Amino acid sequence: MEPMDVMEFGRMAVLADPTGAVVGIWQAGTHTGVNLANEPGTFFWAEGLSSDLAAARAFYGAVFGYEYEDLSAPGFEYVTTNIGGRPVGGLGGTGSQPEGAPPHWQVYFAVADTDSSAAQAVALGGTILDGPRDTTYGRLAVVQGPAGEQFALMSTAEPESPDKSGPAGA
Repeated sequence: MEPMDVMEFGRMAVLADPTGAVVGIWQAGTHTGVNLANEPGTFFWAEGLSSDLAAARAFYGAVFGYEYEDLSAPGFEYVTTNIGGRPVGGLGGTGSQPEGAPPHWQVYFAVADTDSSAAQAVALGGTILDGPRDTTYGRLAVVQGPAGEQFALMSTAEPESPDKSGPAGA
């Protein structure tokens, strides 16, 4: 979608990167964008997943001026996208995705309790695609909503377990 004004709020465009992942971009007007993040119910993280990580890195580095920190390991390609040394998102290979998954952007929402939020998503017509499971960064579930949209839920501070010994699932 070609760049367009959204009244006085800003200017937007939707594009596909060279690997085929679709992404929207925003130039602020009176609406600057995200005003609250990293709190339950809000945006937490976004990552582009591609079968050609080198092409994605080159593209987003040129467009947004990202610096990268490589977190890759055997069988896992991943870099954080950084601005001024601060991570603002990530780029990864599609190797961790289901076979045939196209390049895409994955949005994460912070939740207070991943398990109960995932259960609520199912009760509202969603499907769990992955998890809930523990990761290095928090408890994660990937959900597909009733309209086919896909997003992730992640909590970084799970409720205490009944014996009060630590995070749930620890």
